[in-house]
Amino acid sequence: MEECASSLIELSRSQYAHFVVVKLLEASSRSPKLQQKLFKAFQGKMATLAVHSVAARVVELALCGGLLKPSLSASLRLELYGKEFSVFMDEVEKVRVRTR
Repeated sequence: MEECASSLIELSRSQYAHFVVVKLLEASSRSPKLQQKLFKAFQGKMATLAVHSVAARVVELALCGGLLKPSLSASLRLELYGKEFSVFMDEVEKVRVRTR
């Protein structure tokens, strides 16, 4: 994983190399450390990957495949709604904590 961590986004966009990323996602279901590394690599780039014809398959598997922990998947899913939405959701969570 360390060898390809820096180029994970490029691999996701490649027609044939995206299969390596798919295999890493499948292997991450057995390794929490690998899930964290994949999450850090994808964090902040989900919106651009989602509109790419090849990388969209990787995004779909990461978000809907059930391979990542639900908390990580939810954080990545928030990126698709835009920065304003994620900021708004942070404020809603703060209000929920205060009212409990």
